[in-house]
Amino acid sequence: SCHSGIVLLGVPYPEELATYLAKNNIHVSLRQSGLRISTHFYNNKRDVDRLIECMDRFEQYRLGGST
Repeated sequence: SCHSGIVLLGVPYPEELATYLAKNNIHVSLRQSGLRISTHFYNNKRDVDRLIECMDRFEQYRLGGST
């Protein structure tokens, strides 16, 4: 469909991040050293913002914070 997008992000801890996101009800696919994020017409800006916020929290967690 012309209403979907796929993004592949290279991240240092893909399995750990995918697990963290899944615990926050955000589902991505593991691809080698990265994550595949697939959006569709039913995703909105709030969904994408939530993904980014969770990724930021994960980064803080990896740096020794609590989240």
